[in-house]
Amino acid sequence: MGSFDYFVGFEKEPENLDEFLNGCGYDRIPEEIEGTDRNYEPREGGLVELTYFSKSLDVKEGEVPDWKKAGFKVTSELMISTKDLDVAEEASRLAREIIRKFNGVLYDSTSGDYLRAENL
Repeated sequence: MGSFDYFVGFEKEPENLDEFLNGCGYDRIPEEIEGTDRNYEPREGGLVELTYFSKSLDVKEGEVPDWKKAGFKVTSELMISTKDLDVAEEASRLAREIIRKFNGVLYDSTSGDYLRAENL
């Protein structure tokens, strides 16, 4: 089974992201995971994973999201992911809420679309 992945790109550093996610029921995991800057888990033991990268990741040809090729000047990104179909809607809702709050760009891997808050 595949996963449902939503990538939120930020064109400027998202201020108070930790506090916002905490208010949405996600706690920052204190230990570092190699290759990431911050990781979050649901307080209530849900199945949505959040991983923050303080810089935009390099992509190979054909990989997604390719922010630069799509015309966005993304400097950092947050990946929201789940393998559970039952919580995929929650992951999508959270991604959309984040792009509205932080004026981000959403790449929805389920549809292949790049969306800004005004396009939702």
